[in-house]
Order: sequence, then C-alpha cells, then structure tokens
Amino acid sequence: MRGDIRKLLAQTELSAEEKMRAVMDNPKWKSYVDEHLRYVEFEASEEANESIQQLIDWYVDKKSKRVKYSGVKLKKMFLSLPEVEQRQVGLALLTGSESDTEWTCHQLLPNKPMFQENWTVRWHPCYTEAVEACWNRFQGQYCGQLMIQFLDEEAVRRHLQELETQKLYFRLCRRFANAGWFVMDVEKLKRCTYINSYLSVMSLLPQGISPEEARALLFQWTGVATVHHMQRFFTDGNIFWNAKTCDHRVLNAWGFTTALYYMLKMNLHEVVSDFLDWEEEVVNDYRETVKTDEDTPELEDRFRQTILDHFPDDMRHFTKLDFQHYYYVSTPGKILTVPEFHSIYEYDSPVDFPPFGILVPGHGMVGDFYSAVGAASPLEQMSHDNPSVAKFVEELDLVEDFLPEEGDSKVSLYGNSDVLPF
Repeated sequence: MRGDIRKLLAQTELSAEEKMRAVMDNPKWKSYVDEHLRYVEFEASEEANESIQQLIDWYVDKKSKRVKYSGVKLKKMFLSLPEVEQRQVGLALLTGSESDTEWTCHQLLPNKPMFQENWTVRWHPCYTEAVEACWNRFQGQYCGQLMIQFLDEEAVRRHLQELETQKLYFRLCRRFANAGWFVMDVEKLKRCTYINSYLSVMSLLPQGISPEEARALLFQWTGVATVHHMQRFFTDGNIFWNAKTCDHRVLNAWGFTTALYYMLKMNLHEVVSDFLDWEEEVVNDYRETVKTDEDTPELEDRFRQTILDHFPDDMRHFTKLDFQHYYYVSTPGKILTVPEFHSIYEYDSPVDFPPFGILVPGHGMVGDFYSAVGAASPLEQMSHDNPSVAKFVEELDLVEDFLPEEGDSKVSLYGNSDVLPF
C-alpha cells in the first residue's frame, strides 16, 4: 500500500466514505449496500391522512383550490379500487372538466383484453344520469359511446340528432339496426366504417347486401391490401404470410376471414365459394412460380404480383389507388369501406376525383382526365408553379412520357395504359 494512502486512512477526521473515495480515486463512490441496510424511521407525510372521501370532497367543491390535485389522485387510484369505492370516485370525476369526464367515460367502456374470453365491464346503472349530464355539457366521443351502449332507447332517442356523428354512427347502427324507429343511412354508414364494421351491421338486417356488392368488397379488400403494401406503407409488409402454416394466402390478410364470416351469415355462400376458387388459383400459380423460377424476388412481393396477375378484369380498378387524394387503409386489417378524400392541393371549384383508377374512353390520355374535372395535371401543376420546370419540360418534350403508348395494354404493378393509377 502506498504510504500516502496509509497516512490518509489513519486520519480520524475523515469518514469511511471519504477514505474509500480516495482509495478508489472516485469522488462519487458510495456504499449502496450500507444505504440499503440503513434503518429508516417512519415520517408522516402531508398526504397520509387524505382519505378517498376527502379527495372526493375537494374535487366536487370547485372552490376548494384542490380540484386539479385531487383529480390526479382520484384517477390514479380509480382502476384499483373495489367496485363501491370505484363508483363513488367515478361519479365524482363525471362532475369535472371535459378531459376528466372523457377519461372516466373511456374507463367505463367495456374492454376485452386481446386473446382472452372475459370482458372487463366497469359500467353500472348508477352512472346513467351523470353520463347524460356530461353529454349535455360536452358531447364527448367516449361519453357518446357510453350513451349508445348502455342508456335506454328513450334516452338515446332524446339525443339522436346529436349522436348521429361520423364517429358514433356505426355504434348507433349496430345497436338499433332493426329498431322500427331508426332509419339507417347505408351510404353514411359506408363512409364512416371499415369493411368488416360495415358487414357486421349489414349482417343484422334481413336483406343483408347483394352478391354483387359482396364480390366487389372482397376484391376491393384484396386490391387495396396488395397495392398498399407494395408501396410499403406499413413496416410489416408480410400480411399474406402465415408463420404457423408457412404459406402465402389471401386469406391470411389480417381480418379477411371475418369478412367471409359475415358474408356467410348473410347466406352469400356462392360469392364466398367463387372467391375461394379464385384464391386457390392464385396460390397454386404462386407455388409453381416459386418452385420453378430461380430468380424469384422476395416472396411476399412475388405473391402480391401473382394476385395482380390474376385480378378479374372487371375488378381491376380496385388496384389503381389515388394516394394523392384518398386514404384507403387505417391499419393493415382495417380497409375503409369508402376511401376517405383528402387533398394537399386547393382548386377553384370542387373536384370529384375517383377513389380508384378510372377507365379512359378510347385510348385515353392522362391530361384528358384532369381537364375533364377542371384541374391541372401534376406535370402542368409543377410547370405552372415553377418556370424552370416549365422550360425543362418544353426543352425535353417530357409530355410524351406521361402518355400511354399506342396498343400497350400490359398490366404492371402500377396499372395498364387504359387505367389511370394516379
């Protein structure tokens, strides 16, 4: 041991901790074991005597100056409380602000954990009047969901006009599809649902949907999922792959079998059978291609291309997606029944863009479509906004590159010459 360290350790005025810091040459050294073993005396905190009732009283009294403080405490303990105390806290929170009432209503909605049979239902009839009062104050989305799901028909009918919003209309249709007083707007339902949600409602009606519509929805789902994922809009692109069976199938797409289930509930067995026959052709062709083609690209891409190669001619427009103006998908398993319009451009007059590719009469030109709807083509738009682009286009005669070649009808990932993919 160095002499200077020996002398330092002998100094009685230094603590053991200071000596160890010198030994280890680390000014931040400390004994975590000694800290862990240290006896700690009880110290009563200011919050020790705050009962649930005290917090509720503070929260309900809007002049207590402890509303926000008690609200945070009550929400933190809400889910872990026994049922009686939970309802007391829930009723108190429903007297609060919009954010607190919406939070509470969200907790009261039934929740089914993934892959479990049991539901967690915290709702109790004692909340009825408080929830209706919250709706009168704020008309929040979660509050509206509670209204539709748990309040009696008379209460819902009192607020029917207010509840018929885009976000709540599906729930209204699900509960009151066959109620004599409820007039369902099917087109509105389509505009605010995913395909499975739409089918779940229509399967409740005696008439269901037509075979033609059912077939179109199946190929819409298939086309949108195929092209959307070819564009890598989702990080996990292997939606047609099943890791358990180790195969590619259209039926492996998330949620797709649910659509078939609802169609069978509507006795559309012929439509389902025909689609399964088509899907079998796709799978068989894909397997043969993979087996014989040594230069096969990434398997998921190969399967998607096989789907497009087999797409029925009358359904092919469902593979021509206008990403510039429409949303088609929320998540891989949620295909919108009617694509949602959006636009990053502004036009002098409303433009009715088709959500899927359109057939152009005769040979057709890209510019014909845009002039027909009174809007500039993308190339014209760029040329108008940037004189340098306009000069570049004119010098290189780029217009021809945007037009289909005569007699070219080859179908590719981006569509054929007679169908505009946008």
